[in-house]
This record gives sequence, structure tokens and C-alpha cells, in this order.
Amino acid sequence: MTEQEAMLQQSSGIASTYMTPQEEALQALCKKLLKSRFFRGYYEERRFVDTVAGYRDIIDLHRGERDLELLLLDIRSKLQIFYQNSPQVWIGITHGAFMGITPKTKTLDTHIWVQLQEVAFGHYWFSIKSIRFRKNEVILKLNVVRNVEADSLIERTQISKSTLMYAKDDSKTKQTLTTDNSINALNNATKLSDDMMSGPTVIQPEVLQIGYEDFVNIVRNWGTTIKHKVYDFMSNDINKDNIKDFLQFLGLVVISLLTGSFVAIKYLGTFALRFMFEFTRFMHVMTPIILKIIEAINKIVGGFYILLAMIWKDAFMKRRMTATQQLQDFNVQPPRELKAIEYNRQKYEIDFEYNIRQPPVMRPSIGPFTEFERKFQ
Repeated sequence: MTEQEAMLQQSSGIASTYMTPQEEALQALCKKLLKSRFFRGYYEERRFVDTVAGYRDIIDLHRGERDLELLLLDIRSKLQIFYQNSPQVWIGITHGAFMGITPKTKTLDTHIWVQLQEVAFGHYWFSIKSIRFRKNEVILKLNVVRNVEADSLIERTQISKSTLMYAKDDSKTKQTLTTDNSINALNNATKLSDDMMSGPTVIQPEVLQIGYEDFVNIVRNWGTTIKHKVYDFMSNDINKDNIKDFLQFLGLVVISLLTGSFVAIKYLGTFALRFMFEFTRFMHVMTPIILKIIEAINKIVGGFYILLAMIWKDAFMKRRMTATQQLQDFNVQPPRELKAIEYNRQKYEIDFEYNIRQPPVMRPSIGPFTEFERKFQ
């Protein structure tokens, strides 16, 4: 079993164990304080740690990282207080001469014990990605941003030497400055006149050249960040308990969706049947009403058009007719017949049904029947 597999098992073992709210709060606070911090350090040693049974890389802080040193020591003291009942927990932050480490002049006394992948010894810029709490270890996870080039250090030393030489020879140069300035002024007089005749010179700013390699580097950085994110996710979040909880949650979601869809289909079917029944009743009741309304509207509109036609005929057609034409039109019309008022009397039809067991009244056949007799025939 390799060291990385052992680390994955340890991290999964921690995730599966129960954590108290105090421990969760402490871990969240440490991650919040240290995450995404940049610092300079020297990677010059790699030693074996008995507590974790593995090798760890030692990072020495630069002399200018005083604030980070104080923060790391504060976090280390809080972790020691919290894990005082667990002596097997190794905290990857040490101070002073620990395990034979001697402090150097260019570094601080605080050391960080981490795991780096394929990094050569040297001076680097580091970034703190996260802090991991394993079963028997608390370790920082670092990313190497870039190495501090030696050329910049050489240039700084050259600049410091030149300043010292300038301070020593300051007295000598003061004497020669006056003569040199006068000679340069005479030589530049003709050049200034030519420049004034030619016109002002335009200074073009330098344009930053962006090439194909820049895009390639950006894509590589994206790839490395994605790999680190996937590794963190797989090492911290994917374990047996999380997978089991996810499957349980997925099963509950599927069962709830099936039961909910069944109930919804049943409810929609009942609603559709009731709606169709009520809609047919509504249409049966409203059909004659709607037909009567349409008929009334047709009569109103038709009467309005007839009224307009009569007004048009009386107002415009008769105006165009001459007096003789109007007289002829009047003579052609038939005379009106005056009808007398007739009153229709009510006719009473009375049916009598007799069931009298008596002989009919005999009358003499002399003369016509009277009106009373005719009614009772």
C-alpha cells in the first residue's frame, strides 16, 4: 500500500467518525484564517516523522513573514489545547530547534511540515490551499506558485554595491559634473535647434506582446486547479457513509416522485371528469340564452339598418323628385280604405252532459225552435 492510499484511508476514516460542534468550529476557523495566503519560504529538507510513519517536507519561513509566523503559532497553540487529550495527533507546525533543525540567518524559527509533489529544493512563493485534519495529523496543504529567481537577488546585490560605490565617489564626481554639463550643453545646442525645426517627437508607449504560450500557460493553470479541486473533493467528500446517504436520499426521492405522480394522475382524472360533466350542464343551460341574445342583437341591428334606409328614402329620394312627380306618385297610390271598428263578442261554447234518467220534454212540432231550445238541443 502506497503512502497516498494510506492518506486517503486516513481522511475517509476521519470523515466517517463523529465530530463535535467545537471541533467543526475550530476546523472552520483554521481554514478561514489560513486559506489563500501567500508567503515566501525555503524548501531545503525532508525528514521521516515517526508519529505519521511517513516523510514530510520542511518549509522554512522567510524573514519577512512575521505576521504569518504569529498566526501559525497562535493556531498551533489552540490546536495543542484542543488535542491535549490526544497525544497521537501530530501538528505540522513547529517552532525552534525541533528534531535537530537548526535555524538559519535568512529564515525564521517557525517550520511547516507538508507534503510536496516533485518539487526541487529552493526558494519559492507558496500559497496555503487548505488545512487538513486527519486521524493522527494536522497538516497544511500548499501550492507552489513560482520559484524566486536568483537573477533578482543578483540584481539587488549589484544595486546595493553600486549605491555604496556612488556614496564613496560622490566627492570626486561633484568636481567633474560642472565641466561635463557645460560641454554637453554646447554639444546639444545644435541638436536642440534641429529638433525644434523638425517638430515635436511623439513617444509611443510599449505594447504588451501576448503570444500563444501565454494562452497555453493559462490553460495549464486551469488544468492544475481542476485537478486539485477534483482531488480535494474525492479525498474529503467521497467516502462510504456519504455514498450510502446519497443512495438513500436518491431512493427516497424516486419513491416520492412515483407516489406523487400516481396521486396527481388520479386527482387530474377525477377533476377532468367532474369538469366535463359540469361543462356539459353549463352549455345545455346557456345555449338557449345565447341564441336569444344573438337573435335580439340581429333584430336590433336589422331594425337600425331599416331605420336608416327609411330616413334615407324620405330625406334624399323625395327631395330629388319634382312637384309634378310627387303629385303623380300620390295619385298612383290607391286610396286608403277606412275600416269601421268592429267589436268581436266573446263566443261561449258550453257543453252540457246530461245523465238524467227521465224522458225528454215533448213539445209540439208547431213553429220554429226558440233560442233557448236551440241551445239545449
